[in-house]
Amino acid sequence: MKKILIVILSSLCFVSCYNNAFNDVLFRTTSDPFYDTPVTDSLRLEHTVFLNWKEDKGCDRFCLMRSFDNDNLDFKCIYEGTEVSYVDNQLEDNARYIYRLDKWRGTERFEGKAYGYGYSSESIKDEYEPNDIKSEAIFLEYDRKCTFPCVKYKTNNEEKFDTDWFYVVVPPLRTADIVITQDNHIEGSNGTVTNLRFQISGGESTVVKQAEEKTIVNTSYETQKFYFAIFPDKTIICGDCGATVIEYTVSLGRIRK
Repeated sequence: MKKILIVILSSLCFVSCYNNAFNDVLFRTTSDPFYDTPVTDSLRLEHTVFLNWKEDKGCDRFCLMRSFDNDNLDFKCIYEGTEVSYVDNQLEDNARYIYRLDKWRGTERFEGKAYGYGYSSESIKDEYEPNDIKSEAIFLEYDRKCTFPCVKYKTNNEEKFDTDWFYVVVPPLRTADIVITQDNHIEGSNGTVTNLRFQISGGESTVVKQAEEKTIVNTSYETQKFYFAIFPDKTIICGDCGATVIEYTVSLGRIRK
């Protein structure tokens, strides 16, 4: 009786597995793989680029290609398989990389048409990200140590620059002093001028001098929020091609009359 039961279960398992494999072939999409671009995250971990892309029912396997950001791209496959993410580590310091996602369907290869851009740095993103847009601004009430990338690629003259948004609460008829200090010296700095710019929402941007106080004046009779952005001065650094991460501290110096 046990032998008969084993035979029946084995047969059912075989039929089930066979049907699953048959269904995969029979009901598989007839569409070719779509073109996709790998999404990169270069500041989650030192000297590491995290990549991900979309699933594709028309694709048998992915081939993630990588090249140094040179005048002539020389792509090599660094991952081949069915996963939709990859961690590229043990990269050269301060190096720029170009990624392309190719796909295979049977024996036919579909070469990616757009690039993902990554770089290797010893720095990581600060704890306040994401604050790249005004609606995600961080409340400034104590010292905030921040970082953001400043990268320019040879490939397609692509640029990757971050912007950090903050806001302060200023009582009626008072002035807030915002102190900004660049913590790491970037080649190209001119005297006391940092590699940063400061811009109050709706106003013009200005250069930032080291430990300079930027003033925000509330001329109304009500307490108000004032939003401001800090971002790299692209005219000073990364004029040609290069990658660096700016480190700076922004503080609320004082509230005064």
